[in-house]
Amino acid sequence: MGRKEDNIARAQAIMRDPRFIRNIGTAAHIDHGKCMTASSMVYSNGSWIRADALYAKYASGRTLFSDGESTVYAVGGKEVTVSLDVTRMSLERRPITHVWKIRNDDSLLKIVPVAGREITVTPEHKFVVIRNGTVQEVRSAELKITDRLVAPRKVVPDYEYSEEDLPEVFDGIGREKTSSVIEGGDGNKLLEHIFLDDGCQGMLFRLSDDMLLQLTLQILDRKDTAIAESWYSAALCSISLALLRFGIRVRLDPESADFEREVTLIRRFASEGHCDDAPLTEGSVPIDFRGGKERSAVIYSTLTEELVSVGIARIEHCFEEFVYDFTVEGTHNLLVEGLIVHNTTLSDNLIAGAGMMSEELAGKQLLLDYDEQEQARGITINAANASMVHEIDGQYYLINLIDTPGHVDFGGDVTRAMRAIDGVIILVDAVEQVMPQTETVIRQALKERVRPILFINKVDRLINELKVTPEDMQKRFINIINDVNKRIYAAAPEGLKKTWGVRVEDDTVIFGSAYNNWAISASYMKKTKITFGDIYSYLTSGDQKTLAQKIPLHKVVLESVVRNHPNPIDAQKMRIPAIWKGDLDSETGKALITADPEGPTIFMATKIIIDQHAGEVAVGRLFSGTLKRGQELYISGMPQPNRVQTVALSVGADRIPVEEIRAGNIAAVTGLKDAISGSTVSSVQGIEPFEKMTHYSEPVVTVAIEAKQMKDLPKLIDVLRNIAKADPSISVEINQETGEHLLSGMGELHLEVTQYRIVNDYKCDINASKPIVVYRESIEGKGGPFEGKSPNKHNRFYIEVEPLEESIVQAIMSGDIRTEGKIKDAKALAKKLQDLGMERDEARGVQMFVDTNVFIDYTKGIQYLFETMELCKQSFEEAMRLGPLAQERVMNVKVKLVDAKLHEDSIHRGPAQVIPATRSAIYGAMAVAGRALYEPVQKIYINVPPDVMGDAIREVQQRRGIISDMKQDGENTVIEAKAPVAEMFGFASAIRSATQGRALWSTENAGYEKVPKEIADRVVTEIRKRKGLSPQPYDANYYAE
Repeated sequence: MGRKEDNIARAQAIMRDPRFIRNIGTAAHIDHGKCMTASSMVYSNGSWIRADALYAKYASGRTLFSDGESTVYAVGGKEVTVSLDVTRMSLERRPITHVWKIRNDDSLLKIVPVAGREITVTPEHKFVVIRNGTVQEVRSAELKITDRLVAPRKVVPDYEYSEEDLPEVFDGIGREKTSSVIEGGDGNKLLEHIFLDDGCQGMLFRLSDDMLLQLTLQILDRKDTAIAESWYSAALCSISLALLRFGIRVRLDPESADFEREVTLIRRFASEGHCDDAPLTEGSVPIDFRGGKERSAVIYSTLTEELVSVGIARIEHCFEEFVYDFTVEGTHNLLVEGLIVHNTTLSDNLIAGAGMMSEELAGKQLLLDYDEQEQARGITINAANASMVHEIDGQYYLINLIDTPGHVDFGGDVTRAMRAIDGVIILVDAVEQVMPQTETVIRQALKERVRPILFINKVDRLINELKVTPEDMQKRFINIINDVNKRIYAAAPEGLKKTWGVRVEDDTVIFGSAYNNWAISASYMKKTKITFGDIYSYLTSGDQKTLAQKIPLHKVVLESVVRNHPNPIDAQKMRIPAIWKGDLDSETGKALITADPEGPTIFMATKIIIDQHAGEVAVGRLFSGTLKRGQELYISGMPQPNRVQTVALSVGADRIPVEEIRAGNIAAVTGLKDAISGSTVSSVQGIEPFEKMTHYSEPVVTVAIEAKQMKDLPKLIDVLRNIAKADPSISVEINQETGEHLLSGMGELHLEVTQYRIVNDYKCDINASKPIVVYRESIEGKGGPFEGKSPNKHNRFYIEVEPLEESIVQAIMSGDIRTEGKIKDAKALAKKLQDLGMERDEARGVQMFVDTNVFIDYTKGIQYLFETMELCKQSFEEAMRLGPLAQERVMNVKVKLVDAKLHEDSIHRGPAQVIPATRSAIYGAMAVAGRALYEPVQKIYINVPPDVMGDAIREVQQRRGIISDMKQDGENTVIEAKAPVAEMFGFASAIRSATQGRALWSTENAGYEKVPKEIADRVVTEIRKRKGLSPQPYDANYYAE
């Protein structure tokens, strides 16, 4: 039995004993895999090939890993690229071992060099650059305009076709003769095949020098007649790469101002008649170290012969749904678009895009090996969750890891993951320190009673980039630990504040470099006798490989996890009272608290995955009972049961079907067609569901979408329903009459990704509007009583409104007060509301909530009101969802029905009479109270060098931003600000341009604030016009009529 089979067998055995299970999650601010776009041209086997085409060559083989988000195939050394040995600064041929296709959830960076072709990569992708006279590997997110990209001086083909070979080549594929192109014939058919046929494109790169130049001149001469031909843009792309053999670095974009200059350069070179000393395009110069101390004369000689450096013209932001990567072991870089770029390694990046720790936490020995020959060690993690078997002191443990994304737009995934886990590893960058998302994650974790461990990552950057002293490094660590504990103490419930604070001495603080696969804790310092002084010495000498061998990251981290994170039995004793409000003394309550495998089956779906083969897969936590195939389970809120089709454990890359899964585990289940993310699933019908998972942010950006073809309208509706089921943080409003639907998300990126998936995953073409922000309406004071009359004038309702107490608003937003569905325990709710500051009679009269608004019956002895109350509540709901100012949702309003006069005959007080009368009374009272429009705002955090600080501040301020704080962080300045979301569209490109790409920034949604008076009327008018309403809202007199 191989290692993979051994670990699967161990996992299946351990899952039966919760004492040896740990359910953990990871959380960090956004980080990325090191990947490139589909159109990137990769040098392989002496030719240039698109990244997606290179991937496709091996996509029909055996999948090493696939989870719907990422796919990896082995190449087996069949592809050879040019790579740079950075230690010797020499080029060499190295095999590509694996090809990757990864779903991307974040913005990409387009690096446009002064000369040559642009390349688009993820922000984490590294380039080999010259900075301050030294060769460095720099993340694309940290590139500066002053950096120079390292590139081969020339890229010479492995072999060349002779002129005699070419007729045979072309005859073999049944095309026109070579001379029709080389000698000036029409040749369009042949050109199409050369530049558009994958089987022939490689031939171009192996033409002899003279034939390549002749063909190049022919193509350039055809610009005026051929520019509209389908092959022409592909031809210019291929030629620009082929010319690298001469050291000519050009872009050849007909729309570029440099095009004619580049053509002139090529013609001048061709006219010289030889290829020995190629002129270099402007901006591409030999690397010169003669003025520095970093390289010897021997190395300098090699550099000037083999390498050049290329300036950066600009850096732009863009987005693509999928990115690609290629593993080159040893040097970990390859030739793409004529530049040396870093690639993903098997040991430091498990699956890009799933979240930071799944890329960096587990070293190659951590996960269940998928390949018997260990070609793909470490690539065995599901983008949603993975199961690992780890041994400590002779005991095996099953560790279920759920990854969470770091981008603020995808915070809903973090919230849902917290319900399934018992412990979380908080990653904090040692350089960037605690980020806004860190506080949100800590707050959510502690609300769910999930214990945190702190991992201070990228310690090597402190020494290698910031050049800090050992004393400064320790000061920074202390600041980070204190900062994290400050947030833990603020969010932790009483009794956990001190015990759950992170401390070095109990291994709840770990230091390391996930990228370089090493970590250290207090116990490992004692065990290995390695001190911080030793680590400092290893880092300054550049020897992190030895650290990875002596203190491998996975051993250090997982030992801390096992010792500090609770097992499911211990965790549920503490967690169940916080997340389930049923009777804890009942059979169900006792089973939940003890994780009883013999109790009723109670499962919570935290994620719905749409799998092209398995259909809908519900992933979540089994809190009680046992899941079995064929079992009939009830979904909360649904009358009929669903039958379980398969039960699986995620073991590495696979979902391993098992006969049963017992309480305490994370399971993947098919057959639960009615489940959505957040559903409570149980063998007992009508069970009290788990508390709703409340995310601290809500959708703030909206687009209107419609099917391009009317025939696709039913399909689009189904697609939107599936998206809403899989991602509850997406809000979908379907209008089957107009065909236009509203899609609201956490941010611009969230919507871009969702739209892309509608088109590419679900194959449904759509038209989409430009994004607009989601506004809210509220009131500034008290209003009423205001009389609302029914159309028949037989019924009158009197409404008062006032702002809802802030303490109650916060309780609703945090989930402490449940607002969905009918009120089950009116007495308990009334007591809680009184404790939060509401008057006794008001609290007793609460009828319903809509968002953060409450409807109260404050009347005494009104005849027939009981029969009419449901219609009043319906009217209240409509009024809160479409406010009077601009038909935006209302927030933070207390609506009181204080009196009513109703007709004795029920036929005169039906829906057509009561609903408009009550709505008018609510709208009129709000008009008297003073209506106000609120807009979503974001906190902005910018880390920027002092010389461009003013540019960053101006960029924020011209977006109605307010600077709230500025503080020094080493040589840089950290700017904290707040700005409206409406003004933040395009901010990523703008801040990068303003600061020359030298600013690091992040945002966090920060609720709603009142739109300034000077622009409020204009904004209201714009919204109303967009919705087809009259330009001005109605005043109170209108509603009194």
